Amino acid sequence: MKFVNPADWKPEGVCLEDAALEAVVSNKNLLVVAGPGAGKTELLAQKACYLLQTNTCPYPRKILAISFKKDAKSNLAERVEKRCGKELSKRFDSMTFDSFAKFIVDQFRLAIPEEYRPSQEYEIANDEILQEIFIKHFPDAIHYKKSKLNKIMHATIKKEISLPHKNQTLKNLWYDLLIDNETGKSQVTFSMISILAEYLIRTNPLILRALNATYSHVFLDEFQDTTFIQYELVRTCFLQSSVKLIAVGDSKQRIMVWAGAKTDVFEAFKHDFKSTEIELLMNHRSAPRLIQLQTSLYPLLNKEKAHIQANDRWNMQDGEAN
Repeated sequence: MKFVNPADWKPEGVCLEDAALEAVVSNKNLLVVAGPGAGKTELLAQKACYLLQTNTCPYPRKILAISFKKDAKSNLAERVEKRCGKELSKRFDSMTFDSFAKFIVDQFRLAIPEEYRPSQEYEIANDEILQEIFIKHFPDAIHYKKSKLNKIMHATIKKEISLPHKNQTLKNLWYDLLIDNETGKSQVTFSMISILAEYLIRTNPLILRALNATYSHVFLDEFQDTTFIQYELVRTCFLQSSVKLIAVGDSKQRIMVWAGAKTDVFEAFKHDFKSTEIELLMNHRSAPRLIQLQTSLYPLLNKEKAHIQANDRWNMQDGEAN
């Protein structure tokens, strides 16, 4: 296949603002901060096209995109295929955090130390099974209301995100979930899978090198909702490697703090990966008058006033009441 010279590459089907184009062609670790309507998903799709069409992601290496939700994962994959075709998009792997962690565990399960190794046909445990095993190790929990029990139970299971466990009771709980049960199949949560994936990568340098050799670039979408466990997995997989990362998100859209989102994830990423921050200012979705209203509300929300711009397709009067 004939590749495009990077200097001759042009965005496919859109006009990118200067900051977005800078992010697309940059080969540094980046944190892209952008509000609603700024085209965060389109930015990642265009960057994938640039990397693949110019061979900046050198064949046969791939791009890994990790999103928080399934619909975001699918949306991004569809955009990349639409813009650069099926042949190149085969080198674009779009996953959720959960599916990425599960992929690692499923591929390299036998490399996990036996005391933490799930059975080959493990099951995603439902709350009823978890409650039964949890109460066995924490008898006082039998008196909790169901909602409180579920909250404490899941928080306890992922209390130590770095294996092996220091707390023996927690280790025994994991043992019962992984090995000692009547079905013969391990009962695991997605949090456990992510913790196991991090442990596997951290303790197996050959697998780590293989992962880094497979991917030249990693995209992290909806980055504001990344949890402590998920961020630790990213650090273990790609810190101090040649892989380039671009994280895209908006702290004002953080909605998953209740589920363990790491509130300082932007600061941690900039520090750990020495990333450059780029802010997108254009809002492609909202009319100019609506943008003015949004901006005027920032002081009430204790937010710094951003210089958001409307897309050129709008007239400046669009959005006014008739």
